[in-house]
Amino acid sequence: MLIDSAPRWRGYKSLRRAFALTSIRPLIVQLPDSLDPNSSFESGHRYTESLLDQKKKFTAVMAFDDLTALGAIRALTKAGVKVPSMFGYRV
Repeated sequence: MLIDSAPRWRGYKSLRRAFALTSIRPLIVQLPDSLDPNSSFESGHRYTESLLDQKKKFTAVMAFDDLTALGAIRALTKAGVKVPSMFGYRV
């Protein structure tokens, strides 16, 4: 569990309101709190696989920490979804 997850979540919602961005509620998943650092990777991977299984179109995945993002990237890559490289590196 990240100590700053709640403020990050509030910031996300504030940004959505400020720019009148819409989101599809069933595609938003808030990961359960956990003190196990490995759970972030596993949860990011599992929930991204679940998102892909829904066969709904989405254009982005937002993660609040690196391990969750890496889990999501692993699931996307495994599914054949091209993940843009960052700084010339591929995950």
